[in-house]
Amino acid sequence: PIESVQVRVGIHIGEVTCGVLGERLPKFAVFGSAVNLAARMEQTSLPGRIRVSNDFYEMVKDSETEWEGDKKCITVKNMGEIDTFLLNPMTREKELTSFLTSMLTDGQSGKEGK
Repeated sequence: PIESVQVRVGIHIGEVTCGVLGERLPKFAVFGSAVNLAARMEQTSLPGRIRVSNDFYEMVKDSETEWEGDKKCITVKNMGEIDTFLLNPMTREKELTSFLTSMLTDGQSGKEGK
């Protein structure tokens, strides 16, 4: 049987500080309140969904149509009340799968006819 993995995703935009830490085992690290808020978006998201901050929503709202429900206000430690939105990326996946399946089916039938 095929098992699927349900991933939660959180997105926020903002300023960050980043750099490489360590000499023996260097690691790239990103810091800042934008990183913390993105982590809170992920923690309050749902499996298979993307929770985004109002800042990100305002940036993409006109080009994205798969919003689920209304905005949700969440309380974030040390940041207060934050408006968030939920995005369902699976709707487009179904459309893409259907399109690709039809293309493959049409392509196969076209080859058989020749």
